[in-house]
Amino acid sequence: MNLGDIQTIAIAGIGQMGTACAVAFRRAGYRVLLWGRNAEKLAAVQPSLQQMDQWCDQNSDVPVVSGGRIVCQDDVAILDREADVVLDCVVEVMDDKVDVLQKFPSAARRDALFLSATSALSVTEMAARANVTELLVGAHFWNPPHLIPVVEMVRGTDTPESKVQLACDLMQRIGKIPIVCKDVPGFVGNRLLHAMWREALHMIDEQVCSPEDIDRITRLTFALRLPLLGPIENMDYVGLDATERLQRYMAPRLCNQTTPARCLTEKTRSGDLGVKSGKGFYDWSKRDIDQVIRKRDQQVVQQLKWLKDMGEL
Repeated sequence: MNLGDIQTIAIAGIGQMGTACAVAFRRAGYRVLLWGRNAEKLAAVQPSLQQMDQWCDQNSDVPVVSGGRIVCQDDVAILDREADVVLDCVVEVMDDKVDVLQKFPSAARRDALFLSATSALSVTEMAARANVTELLVGAHFWNPPHLIPVVEMVRGTDTPESKVQLACDLMQRIGKIPIVCKDVPGFVGNRLLHAMWREALHMIDEQVCSPEDIDRITRLTFALRLPLLGPIENMDYVGLDATERLQRYMAPRLCNQTTPARCLTEKTRSGDLGVKSGKGFYDWSKRDIDQVIRKRDQQVVQQLKWLKDMGEL
């Protein structure tokens, strides 16, 4: 299959990731078949799709290609029969993802391209269990998927280079920046993120400072320079000799525990789950989460515009 052969994208999953991807493919001129397990939720997804489309009209500079459309379809057999590309956007549970991919035997026989939006799970294991070993490529869209330009493209142990390249070409067609990485747990971005989370939670356990101060220090120090200087670039800037000296001192003193932090487990067991329950490390009943998301999206849009203006994107 070549990029020009792709006309129909089947997307399984109608959460934020599935709907955002549906809009992105539709705007790139593709016919999208959107499927969800719950027929009532599928029928109610149209306002979310329209809202996302309108937001992209106002904020996205990716050109819109005519002819694209989204069809909400509750019969997965139709997706199996017509899909050139199958994109899994269901919940991040291996058994659920395998179950969804197994619903497309006809697409597999046609040598369709299979993609999974998993953020951390093994693409190699998923492909083997779903019997799509030579068809599946990981495509980790970052949240918010309609804004973040990079998609981590994950090559499984037996994924042919031709499928990886086709998947990357498809991502470029919808305005994304594909970056290929090996199939390791968490890929690249989430390994970096969880390393930081582990240290942050450890400092809460050790009462180094408050959760609020950890966030304040992060947001108003090194995070400010990350869009222009990534961690490896910054090491070069600081000097690798100085970095090595600091590593010799710091590495043995950093958290290396292999289980969740005590404070995280305690919060989870007490039912303080964050925004979804109204309270986590913060009391979210006193904050307008919709306003927070709007500010986040505005910040990302402005940051991306600045990077483009500076010739860095």
